[in-house]
Amino acid sequence: MTTKSSDVMMSIRLPKELRDSFAKVCEERNQTASRVIKSFMEDYVKKAEAEKKE
Repeated sequence: MTTKSSDVMMSIRLPKELRDSFAKVCEERNQTASRVIKSFMEDYVKKAEAEKKE
C-alpha cells in the first residue's frame, strides 16, 4: 500500500462486537473497512457544509 504524504491515521475506540460485525459486512460486500469509513466521513462533511449554507 502506498500512502500519500498528506494521509494521516486515525485511531478510535469501539466495542469489539461492533468492529467484528462491521468487518464481516465489509468483507461480504467486498469492500475495505477503511474505504467505507472514508465514504461515510466524506458524506458527513458534505451534509454538514450544506446545512451551514441553509
